[in-house]
Amino acid sequence: MLTAILRLLPQTAANVQKGEEEVAEEKSFKRRYISLKETVGYTLYDASTSINVGYDSRFLYDVFKISLDKIAITNVINGIWDVVNDTFTGVLVDKTRTRWGKFKPYLAAFVIPNALLTIIRFLSPLFLSENPDDTMKFVFYLGATLLGEGIGTFRGIAETGLFASLTPSPDDRVRLRVTATSLSSVFDNLPGVAMGVLMDMVNHQVVKMDLKTLFTTLGPILCVISTAISLVYIFVAKERVPQTAETPNIREGLTAVWRNKPMRTLLICDLVGIFSVGTDVTNYYIDVLGYASFHNLVQIPAIPMSLTSYTFVAPLRRRFEMKTLWIFGTKFNDFITIFLFLFGIIGGTGENGNYRKLGMMLPAFMVKDFLWKCTWGIKEIIPGELFNEALDYCEWKDGYRAEGMIISAKGLIAKLIRNSFSWVGTYVLKAIGYTVGAGFGQQGERVKYLIFMTSTILPAVTGGLTGIIPQLFYKLDRKTRDQMYEELGERRKAMVAKEQAAGDAVSV
Repeated sequence: MLTAILRLLPQTAANVQKGEEEVAEEKSFKRRYISLKETVGYTLYDASTSINVGYDSRFLYDVFKISLDKIAITNVINGIWDVVNDTFTGVLVDKTRTRWGKFKPYLAAFVIPNALLTIIRFLSPLFLSENPDDTMKFVFYLGATLLGEGIGTFRGIAETGLFASLTPSPDDRVRLRVTATSLSSVFDNLPGVAMGVLMDMVNHQVVKMDLKTLFTTLGPILCVISTAISLVYIFVAKERVPQTAETPNIREGLTAVWRNKPMRTLLICDLVGIFSVGTDVTNYYIDVLGYASFHNLVQIPAIPMSLTSYTFVAPLRRRFEMKTLWIFGTKFNDFITIFLFLFGIIGGTGENGNYRKLGMMLPAFMVKDFLWKCTWGIKEIIPGELFNEALDYCEWKDGYRAEGMIISAKGLIAKLIRNSFSWVGTYVLKAIGYTVGAGFGQQGERVKYLIFMTSTILPAVTGGLTGIIPQLFYKLDRKTRDQMYEELGERRKAMVAKEQAAGDAVSV
């Protein structure tokens, strides 16, 4: 069925740029390489990442029940480990050369271990104490977090690197991302919607079940489904961007991030975003308004727009520079969040404030979400493509591909700072007086206002709007981009021809 939909789906990017492609038919960066089978596989993979119960913080607070102090300690230790494993993960990936490619082996090797770890995490409340300060619980949580971080690093680098290597054509990448993301968005939110409704039914005692049973049952089931679906992409994906025969040394990979301006600008934007301070808005939905499914209700009016917004990507890419779209797509939500907060505090910061009234906040959040979803396609597509272009820019300037080390190095530099502040989010909750295990609607009156404030305007201002400044310095215009891909295409053709000639000589 999915294959049939894909065949009928209008290829927006192709239609808009048809004339350009006819003129530049022989240019490698305008051709189409990715097959229908791979498109189906990537669409399923993209959807699989959202097939989970979600509500991670609520699982920790209300089911696993671990103290905020121990969460903060774990975040600090995990931050150190995160930095350490980044120093060797990228190197290992970049030195990998197999008949299946550079990235696929890692994506395949860790998919099952990751699933097993996820299942054990969900089942852990069945065999661990409910005491938030239990030592054994802390040891388990710390160990699972560290192991998950190590697996996640390998999988993250492999996933990003594989996508960047699927095709040498930037238009082909965007086309795949638009198609896959728009299609998968139709059904990948269903588990989260169902989970929100079930949590509300449990909390309001409509269903005679506790949250522990709900999480320990649905968590493992959705994990198995997600893992099975993701395997399709791993088997059908092909790496088409040739890798240099000589692997770069560690120093070259690390310095590439700072030496090449587009990648350096993206790194600085990451660093600015680190200083965003706030709490999860899900806590506001549950602890103040009393409904986890509030999030789902908010999105209903915007569903058609979120899908339609993907059709804007191709014509907007043709009309505007990528930098303009990047800023607009990533910062518009922060801008309108400020107005949402101002509306919420009409009536005061006590129980008479709008932020306490479901009937007032539901339409307000609906309007905000609708406006935000107008930019959804841009937000989902442009940042990822900017990063892929920055990777290609590094290859263009340096003469070799080092995705593993560049991805690791960029993450490493950001993590060195981010992990120094990893405790902030948890301690913001502690500072406002949040009580773990209190249950929905049971936080104090002043705490409820602070939950609203710290989940809306605080993150919008501290990390959102301030992040516009470094974005203004991103420079990779259309003329330079086209020149880059033309020259890269010629180099890659020469590299493939050289490898084929070497293979023919050996066979003779």
